[in-house]
Amino acid sequence: RLATLYEIAMADLMLDLGDLLLVESAEVEVAVGAGELVLIVPEAVPVSIEATVGAGEIEMFGETVDGFSVVERHVSPGFDEAPATLTLDLDVAAGRIEVRR
Repeated sequence: RLATLYEIAMADLMLDLGDLLLVESAEVEVAVGAGELVLIVPEAVPVSIEATVGAGEIEMFGETVDGFSVVERHVSPGFDEAPATLTLDLDVAAGRIEVRR
């Protein structure tokens, strides 16, 4: 079952949603205080992602940016027309976010 919130203070978190099948749209928030967040999203589900790192790095689908107060966004083609979508709000205060399929 998919939770709406995943939160951890200081550690690494791997969230594998690669096999997730959605029959309705879902919104998920993931927050890590300090550490690394690795998120695997499903191939067949359109996603809208906003990733924020206070200090560190974001690697989203092979594109990497780093620094302070880094924000990256991604919206899959066809997201607005899809019957079921996944909206992700990712936040790491200090560390790294990696998003891949």
